Amino acid sequence: MQFTATGLYSDHSTQNLTDAATWTSGTPSVATISNTAHSNGLASATGIGKSTITASFGGLTSPSVPLTVTPATLVSISVTAPSLSIASGTTQQFQATGTYSDHTTQDLTTSVTWASEFPSIASISNAPPSNGLVRTASVGTTIVTATVGGIASPAVLLTVTSATLVSIALTPGIPISIALNTTLQFTATGTYSDNTTQNLTNSVIWVSTAPDFAPISNAPPQTDLHRIGRRYRLD
Repeated sequence: MQFTATGLYSDHSTQNLTDAATWTSGTPSVATISNTAHSNGLASATGIGKSTITASFGGLTSPSVPLTVTPATLVSISVTAPSLSIASGTTQQFQATGTYSDHTTQDLTTSVTWASEFPSIASISNAPPSNGLVRTASVGTTIVTATVGGIASPAVLLTVTSATLVSIALTPGIPISIALNTTLQFTATGTYSDNTTQNLTNSVIWVSTAPDFAPISNAPPQTDLHRIGRRYRLD
């Protein structure tokens, strides 16, 4: 289970501190929680029982959050994506969700084994931190599935088209103001000639006009993470 830490600042703004905080599990024999880059805040169940999760940053510690690990078993897996028709040369993130015998659900994106029927049309990653990321190579259709523990998802049909990029939009929009020494997640969304949209965050080249104040990364997997070195208002 992925936990998220959100910091509230004196100017009433909020920041995602998931990658910056130090995570702690009160009972590691029940659940551990990661402080490793690219998986910060990811809790892994290690035994049946109860634990508490906290996040610390800048001398402050969050209220504890109870986490219960049950003996439930996996019943089924569903696979979803923002769009099942994407342009050739783009990427698409798939998500796998498991439903358990106690009717709870879990994100299994990083736990399943992903497969594409025709990798020459679209391959799908099983390597962290890009599990479930489809990379398209040619026009056509392929079937995507996810499997874990002998249970497979229903097949999902992905269509790769010859659509061309028309425009790119960024979120959040401008103007933007964030606190010193924090980060901001940007997203780039492309609109194509067939009126579909694609998340291009990991495909575009990011540019900051004031890199001394606010450099922006083009290195995966934090391509769209804007790191603030000094107080700066983006405009």
